[in-house]
Order: sequence, then C-alpha cells, then structure tokens
Amino acid sequence: MFFLLLVLVSIGVFATELISNTAVTAKLAPFLMGVALQLGLETDSLVVPVAIATSMAFICANKFSNVLRFPLSSPIKPTLV
Repeated sequence: MFFLLLVLVSIGVFATELISNTAVTAKLAPFLMGVALQLGLETDSLVVPVAIATSMAFICANKFSNVLRFPLSSPIKPTLV
C-alpha cells in the first residue's frame, strides 16, 4: 500500500511540472477511484494523498522549472521579481 501511494504521489507531483495541479487531480481522481475500488479500498485512501501532494507540489518553486523555460543558450535571461 505504501509503495502504491509513493508511486501515485510521484506521478502526480511530476505531472504538475507540465500542467496545473487542478488538471492533474481532475484527470487522476477517476482513475484512482477505480483502482481503489478494484483493490477493495475506500476511494478517499488514494485520491486524498495525491490531491494534497499535487497541491503542495504546484506551490513549491523548484530550481529546475527555469531550466526548462530558459535553457543556458537562450538569449532571454530570467529575472527575479
């Protein structure tokens, strides 16, 4: 159960690097509900941890996001606001 949650949370956190946290949660929630029902678990046991993780991952600024937007050879220099 712990390994399954770790994998699902990791997928959710990495997906927020590409799209917003709301979109990730909206796309993963029905899938996670089906997986939980197939495993005989309550649906909240998989949906809530992933929803919380995607929300927290989206508000955390990481050092790699500017690398994706502004490669080292780019003439555009990112500025701190």
